[in-house]
Amino acid sequence: MKTSEVVAVIDAVISQNLALVGRDDGIRLNLFLEGPPGGGKSSLVHQGVKRHEMGMIDMRLADRDPVDFRGVPVVVDMATVWATSGELPRDPDWRGVLFIDELPQGTPMVQNAISQLVLDRRIGDYILPERAVIIAAGNPKSSKAASHDIPRHLANRFVFATVETELKGWSVWAAQNGIRPEITSFFHTHDNLLHAFDPAQKINPTPRSWAYASEILGLDLTPDSRLKLLAGAVGVGAAAMFEGHLRLWEQVPDISVIISDPENAPVPEGRNAPGITYALASKLSREMEKKNAPALVKYLRRLSPEYAVVCMREATARDEALGAVKDVEKWLAEHYSLMVG
Repeated sequence: MKTSEVVAVIDAVISQNLALVGRDDGIRLNLFLEGPPGGGKSSLVHQGVKRHEMGMIDMRLADRDPVDFRGVPVVVDMATVWATSGELPRDPDWRGVLFIDELPQGTPMVQNAISQLVLDRRIGDYILPERAVIIAAGNPKSSKAASHDIPRHLANRFVFATVETELKGWSVWAAQNGIRPEITSFFHTHDNLLHAFDPAQKINPTPRSWAYASEILGLDLTPDSRLKLLAGAVGVGAAAMFEGHLRLWEQVPDISVIISDPENAPVPEGRNAPGITYALASKLSREMEKKNAPALVKYLRRLSPEYAVVCMREATARDEALGAVKDVEKWLAEHYSLMVG
């Protein structure tokens, strides 16, 4: 599933669970997001929780023992009872997502311990609050991320959704989460490097590692040190390609000139024009504000729509209020098919 589809699925599953609160009919859906490491599964769940203004408990099975779910036996009035983990929500009115991350990395004993919680929403004497939604995530065994097979009885208690990384959805997320435009613009000419996970390699370019690369660009480093650190985040080959992109970035026209004279400011030309123009589009998306939007829209009309839509998609994702600016609104209406395509 593309990112936009996964977002819709998360919202639908949360809404379906909450709609069944207080009812005896209906079956609650438990969602499992599956995909290779670094693909943004956890981020998508965190964003869904934020959209629904819910609480969240993040339990990672890779570092859990069975007692973290089943609890430990204690003697009360000469009888043995189970004292379950205080990490689980105790308030019966708690409303949120119980996020079981790294599920395949849990040992078979841990996976068996949570199976009753997933199916029956209880374990021992503990009962999960009615407004709790269960979502899990993990890497497939093929990723070689120390994953175990999920027992059939546990897998049968989830609806699986495979998370695929695609540029359009990731670019929107990146614009909303402060990923530098140098990074986002790179993939419009090197989309194969956004998520090139190879289990045989220790270091891979993934959405997560590119987020690290974005932070590296903000460090005070020499170009040589920067390249070495980037290689440590995304791999030697991807880092070398990205360094070439940064040289194109240095050729991006001055944004202040574009704002002051959008009809005469230079437009990239020549052999490197595509890479420079994509870089320019991403940079303009971060600079666009209500006051300069009319000027930037004028300039964007001088670019091919394929470049302008990159700017508009990232700008409106970063600041939805821009869509209400008259010039922006008109441009969006004229290029609706490109924006949603």
